[in-house]
Amino acid sequence: MNKPATYSPGVFTASWGGQDRAPSGCKPSGIRKHRVQYQINGGAWVDWKSTTETSATFNNFAPNGAVVGFRTNADDNAGNVEATPSAATVSTIIVSQAPPVNMTPLPAYTNASSFTVSWNPVSSPVGIAGYDLQYQANNGAWADLLLGTTQTSYQFTNAQNEVMYGFRVRARDNLGNIGAFPSAAQAETTVVLFPLAKVTPFSPNIINSTSPVTTSFTVNWVGSTPPGTNITSYVIYSRVSNLQGVVVQPWQVWQTFAGGVTTSPYQIALGDGIYDFEATATNNLGQTTPVTGQPEATMIVDLGDTFKVRTIMPYVSGNE
Repeated sequence: MNKPATYSPGVFTASWGGQDRAPSGCKPSGIRKHRVQYQINGGAWVDWKSTTETSATFNNFAPNGAVVGFRTNADDNAGNVEATPSAATVSTIIVSQAPPVNMTPLPAYTNASSFTVSWNPVSSPVGIAGYDLQYQANNGAWADLLLGTTQTSYQFTNAQNEVMYGFRVRARDNLGNIGAFPSAAQAETTVVLFPLAKVTPFSPNIINSTSPVTTSFTVNWVGSTPPGTNITSYVIYSRVSNLQGVVVQPWQVWQTFAGGVTTSPYQIALGDGIYDFEATATNNLGQTTPVTGQPEATMIVDLGDTFKVRTIMPYVSGNE
C-alpha cells in the first residue's frame, strides 16, 4: 500500500502496487491480482478490492475521526499467493467535517454604530482555509458579510438605532470540508444609539370655556435610555397654530428639565389654538434623541367654543 496522508477527507484515493520476482534465470509470471482490505478503528477487516487496478476511491466508508487501516497482498500468474500481512501496513485519519466555530458573545445592548464581532474554531486537525460570516437584522433574512476570509474578527459598521443584529459563522478546512451554518444566531446585540423620549397624548385633548381649568394644562412625558446609562435632561419643544392651522409660533424650546422630571404645567399664553409638543432626552454619554419636528401630543385650546357639537346620533342595539 502507498502511504496516504495523515489526514484524509471522507472521499479520497487509496493506491497500491507491487512487483513479481522470480529465481535467477527465470522470467517472472507477473502479478495476476491485488487483494485490498481495510479496517476501521482497529476492527474487523473488510474485503474491499480484488483487482488488477492499482488505485480506487475510498468513498465515505468511515465516519469523521475514524482511523482507517489498509493491507494488501497479491498472487501471480504462476499461482503463487503472497501472505496477508497480520496488521495494517498504512493508515489515515478521516476528517470529513469542517470544525464547528464559536463566536464571542456580544453584550445585550450596544451604544455605538460600530462594534467588533469575533470567532474561533473549536478544533482543526487539518487547519482552516477560511470562514464565512453572515448577519441578520431583527431576525430577518441572513446576508453574507465575509466569504472565505482568514480573519477571525470583523468590524461591523453603520448599525442602526433600535435594531437587533445577529451573527453566525462557519468554517472551511484545508481538506475542502465546509461546515453548516447554525440555524440561529451565535451572537447578537441590540443597538441603542440614543435615549428615547415622548410626550404623552392628552386625554381629553381639548380645552373649551366649560373645562375645569382654562388657563393651563399639564404636559407629561416618558423616556428610556440604554442599559448602563441614565437620562440627565429633557428638552420639550412646542409649536402653536391658530384654529385655522396657520403657525403663529414655530417650533421652539419650551423648557429644559432635569432627568428626573417628567411633568410640568403649561400656561396658555397665546389663547385659542393648536398646541403641539415633542420631547427629546440626553443621557450621561451625551447621546440625545434626534428632533423630528413631528408632534407627539396635541392640545386644542378653544375657549371661544369655535368647535361645537351640532348633532348627536343615538345608537340603539338589540334583538328584534
